[in-house]
Amino acid sequence: MPATRGYGGVVGLTEGVVMAAEITASRTADGVFTVVARGELDAVTAPDLAAALQRALATERALIIDVREADLLAVAGARVLIAAAHACAARGGRCYVLAGPDHVARRVLDCLDPRPPLRLVADPDDIMRGQRA
Repeated sequence: MPATRGYGGVVGLTEGVVMAAEITASRTADGVFTVVARGELDAVTAPDLAAALQRALATERALIIDVREADLLAVAGARVLIAAAHACAARGGRCYVLAGPDHVARRVLDCLDPRPPLRLVADPDDIMRGQRA
């Protein structure tokens, strides 16, 4: 069965296992753009995450990528996060990846050890304090 695209994500079928991600985007009153990724961030769903982040990077200087509700972060998803952080930095912006201290995303990104390192943050309030400083 081929993958089907729907609002906010991709659902694919591989060997009877459904893989899905829901990706939403919003702007706070403070002008910070947040992309929230839920579900599995892998080769099937990474293109949708990349598209959402590219749209955000076209206009935003501050970006939060919230992966706290992601169940899986495969290398394809990690590459998207790293590329977005690099693109944001190249524009003089700030990019934060929001993930708890024991979250799978943090463990994967720590293993990949991207250079420059990503701004991995566990508490969204820390990001907002840094934006106002």
